[in-house]
Amino acid sequence: MIKNVLKGVAVVLAVSEIITLWFVLTLAEPYGRLPGGRLSGDEVTGLVTDWSFAMDNYPLTLEVRPSDPYSVHTSRTVYKGNLYVSSITGGDSRWAQLLLEDPDLRIRSGNKIYKVRARKVEDQILLDEIHEVRSRRPGAPTRSPEELARMWFFRIDSR
Repeated sequence: MIKNVLKGVAVVLAVSEIITLWFVLTLAEPYGRLPGGRLSGDEVTGLVTDWSFAMDNYPLTLEVRPSDPYSVHTSRTVYKGNLYVSSITGGDSRWAQLLLEDPDLRIRSGNKIYKVRARKVEDQILLDEIHEVRSRRPGAPTRSPEELARMWFFRIDSR
């Protein structure tokens, strides 16, 4: 009797795992840390000169590699009206590497999609200022100097 119950439980668990795996692998949208494909939303035309509104919507989602869309949720910072997205793993991040290959991307904030271009921030003074702004946010993690040095930031500009 117990063997039959355990077999039934095992079958239910296996089927639910297969369904979950299928669901996750066929997502168009990113799910947690899992990447997705092409983003949906209302595409906005026109240039954005102040990205402050991007801090009001969570998450900010990037869609890189237009030829074969690859989308992820990422952290962002607005500093002096400019939008910066960060890769805490620097060059180990797949999406960051894809941005170096092709800086054109789309981002979604709320339900709005913006066509933008990314540029990796190399200026150490600007990086220090961005880190300072990020550290003042409520709930911001404390990062070691090594962690901060590893992070990459990209400035996002309308195109």
